[in-house]
Amino acid sequence: MTRRLLVLLVTLLAPAALAQPCTTSWTDAAGGAWADGSKWDNGVPTATSVACITLDGTYTVTVGGITTDVLRLGAASGTQTLVAGGTLAFSTSAEISANGVFEWTSGYMTSGTMTNSGLIRLTGSTGSRGVNGTTLRNQGTVEHSGTGLFYIYLGGRVENTAEWTVTEAGDLVGSTGPGTFVNDVTGTLTKSGGGLSTVSGGGLTFDNAGAIDVQEGEFRFDRPSLHTDATLTTASEAVLRFNTGGATFVGTVSGEQAGTLLTNDTMVAGADAEWAFSGTGIEWTGNYLDAGTLLNSGLIRLTGSTGSRGVRNADVVLRNEGTVEHSSTGAFYIYLAAAVENAAVWTVTGAGDLIGSTGLGTFVNESTGTLTKSGGGLSTVSGGGLTFDNAGAIDVQEGEFRFDRPSLHTDATLTTASEAVLRFNTGGATFVGTVSGEQAGTLLTNDTMVAGADAEWAFSGTGIEWTGNYLNAGTLLNSGLIRLTGSTGSRGVRNADVVLRNEGTVEHSSTGAFYIYLGGRVENAAVWNVTGAGDYLGSTGPGTFANAISGRLTKAGEGTLTQVTGGGLVFENAGRIIVESGELDINLPFTHASTGAISGNGTLDVLGVGALMLDGITKPGSSPGLLTWEGDWSPTAEATLGIEVTGATPGTEYSQLAVTGTATLGGLLRMAFLDGYTPEVGDTYTILTCVTACTGEFDELGLQPGIGATVTVEANEVVVTITEVGLTISRFQPAGQFIVAPEGGQFRIKTVTANPTSAAISTQTWTTLTQPDGSTIDLTGAQPLDLAPGETSRNATLIVLDGEADAGFYTYRRYAGTQGVDTLAVGIYEFEKATLAAREEVPETDFLAEPNETVVEITAGEVTVDGMPTDDEESPLAAGLPTETRLRAPYPNPAFGRATVAFDLAVASEVRVALYDMTGRMVAVVADGPVAAGRHAVQLDASRLSTGVYVVRLTAGALHATQRLTVVR
Repeated sequence: MTRRLLVLLVTLLAPAALAQPCTTSWTDAAGGAWADGSKWDNGVPTATSVACITLDGTYTVTVGGITTDVLRLGAASGTQTLVAGGTLAFSTSAEISANGVFEWTSGYMTSGTMTNSGLIRLTGSTGSRGVNGTTLRNQGTVEHSGTGLFYIYLGGRVENTAEWTVTEAGDLVGSTGPGTFVNDVTGTLTKSGGGLSTVSGGGLTFDNAGAIDVQEGEFRFDRPSLHTDATLTTASEAVLRFNTGGATFVGTVSGEQAGTLLTNDTMVAGADAEWAFSGTGIEWTGNYLDAGTLLNSGLIRLTGSTGSRGVRNADVVLRNEGTVEHSSTGAFYIYLAAAVENAAVWTVTGAGDLIGSTGLGTFVNESTGTLTKSGGGLSTVSGGGLTFDNAGAIDVQEGEFRFDRPSLHTDATLTTASEAVLRFNTGGATFVGTVSGEQAGTLLTNDTMVAGADAEWAFSGTGIEWTGNYLNAGTLLNSGLIRLTGSTGSRGVRNADVVLRNEGTVEHSSTGAFYIYLGGRVENAAVWNVTGAGDYLGSTGPGTFANAISGRLTKAGEGTLTQVTGGGLVFENAGRIIVESGELDINLPFTHASTGAISGNGTLDVLGVGALMLDGITKPGSSPGLLTWEGDWSPTAEATLGIEVTGATPGTEYSQLAVTGTATLGGLLRMAFLDGYTPEVGDTYTILTCVTACTGEFDELGLQPGIGATVTVEANEVVVTITEVGLTISRFQPAGQFIVAPEGGQFRIKTVTANPTSAAISTQTWTTLTQPDGSTIDLTGAQPLDLAPGETSRNATLIVLDGEADAGFYTYRRYAGTQGVDTLAVGIYEFEKATLAAREEVPETDFLAEPNETVVEITAGEVTVDGMPTDDEESPLAAGLPTETRLRAPYPNPAFGRATVAFDLAVASEVRVALYDMTGRMVAVVADGPVAAGRHAVQLDASRLSTGVYVVRLTAGALHATQRLTVVR
């Protein structure tokens, strides 16, 4: 039993037994020389001794070199200082406890391991010391106060788990063979004094998982270093520099900078590498990230006047989720398949460039990223295989930012400040989704372009300047402003299925041409203004310029706009062409559809058109004016010549068309009297002049009810003579067509009803509104209208369109006569609710309210008059419902082309209106179906009927009524 207890006791004490007992101990509390044997209890230590300086008290022991098995320094109380200046050879170890101070002036530790829990002071101005194939483990404090070096070589190793402070300009230096300085997770290396301290020389490496704090002077890495979840900090005017050797970062490396944290070194990003430097951040003055992915969540500053830096090699990524400030004029390179991902703020404050080189490189500006050019000078994206992928924002506040490499912009935002420039120069630009931005400076493209899926330009302010080159693929929608600028450059669309569709504004101020060829197509659905002498040219293969039904193509300014022959370009117009001034010269096939209108005060030259399909409206002037037509004018039967009259002077007070060739009349001549003007019997208007000849006749004359006229076709002019003037309604506000913006708006329609006759007129007046869906509603029911000879009556209606109101064309009509029976006069005004903001037009109008005006509010699915719905029983429309069902006399009678058949229904009925000849044969059915109670009118087309007498028959329920109608051809 006793033997077993002894074995157990020996086992428990085994670790303590390894800590060998002192074989010789210091005995003099006054200190002295190590070599003085009288001061040791067992003589001067030898190579096999366990030497202990553990006597309490404060004293100093001095020695040159030390050769012993074990050294223990430090007692329970006081301060025990050992000053050594030679070779240190510990067969086993040296142990410095909390009260021990080891002052190391020179010499190397060549064997054993030193563990410090107290204080090591590295002193001396010139001496060197260090570890040679041995290990120094610091768990206390090391103060490097000398300018001498500390060497770590031949496998030497330093492990700092506590405080290592460099108070002057001492260096950590390697030499032959490897050496390692490990700053552990609990370790702090502090540079607290001035001057330069380096990690340099030989095979030394620095492994840092703790903190490096530079409070004064500079601490510089000239050897490889590894920083794992480390903290790097600098005080004001202090510098921590990665200079050479290579720096590797693993995990999150962070720290507040008040001074300069700087890298000019090659770098590797290890697992989950992240820079999270705050304050002044980290300055990157040169060299490259060569491996891994580095995330920045703090501040990186790209500084230096000439140095270049960047990322290179496959799978190398710099991802920015913080801030990058590029103040350097030096370049940032991205090449050999490396990438930059900006998800936050990247600011170029100087003239630094983003540059590619060998192989590919990518700069990705993500949807959350903003690249800002905030300083003067030129910055480019250029060189090598670099591409730029932008889904975020580019904001040029000063200077110029230029793309000389391919770029892709997906739902991106591009903005420029006043005098700043963002330029697409070379390399090719691709746009996907909506790319928008407010421009106060210059956004400019001189680059080839591709439109990707749903590509749209929505640039406001000064828009985008297109100075040269082509859209080569896809469909590009413009909903903002495009400016075609430059004195000589050409640009355009080319290749099959390439379309530029304008739903915003295009301003062509350049004298350079716009080409459309190889199957390219332009569709103008909004505003296209040509203010200079730029041409629209075809070339190889077909091309089309289509002015859509909602399009407005305006030629203004002096000069000639030419579409040149020689290509396959054709011109299609279904909208409005306005030649305000100058000359529009069309020398290629031209189709003017029935929905189209040509107007203005300039010259339209169609001499080179060849076959001209002229179905639409020709409307000289700009309410009114003179339009010169170079060539022949030959409208079809579907065409209209619109003449507006405000007085007796041709070209200024009434519209005139001046044809330099032959005018072959046809279609409808429609005359409108505006601005309260009422003609008199005998007034003449030379509406058309012809240099070669005027021939033919109009198919139809459209005049306001109450006005009669004849048309005389002479050799070189066409004259309209007023033969009858009765009650008239003339519009005097607005002066032109009002196009309300998509968000809604309001304006007033003002009319004058005049009685120019010598007899009093007592009749009715009422108003209607035809909506975009074709339905017509009464706005005001029949109201008395009494006018003495020469008397006029003014009326005003305030039109208020809500943003939700249906888009399209509305027609307002004010009638005079007997509602449902006959019409003595009608005033018509057409306005539009646009779908595109660019198409908004506000013609000349005073916007002043009138007494007793009617307020018409149009919203989604509802129209109110003076606040009451138009279907309300108490609304003005409910007044005057007929008390009996009857068929009124058709008018005009005799009928020359069309006739109106009016009837009243006291109650809703199944209605049939039919026309019979005198033999009783039914020749036409005008209406057939259910009709609500009220006053109604239907149109009868008599243009194809033979001259003769016919019977109009109304069947409404049990009622049968007839009226006679005479048709004259």
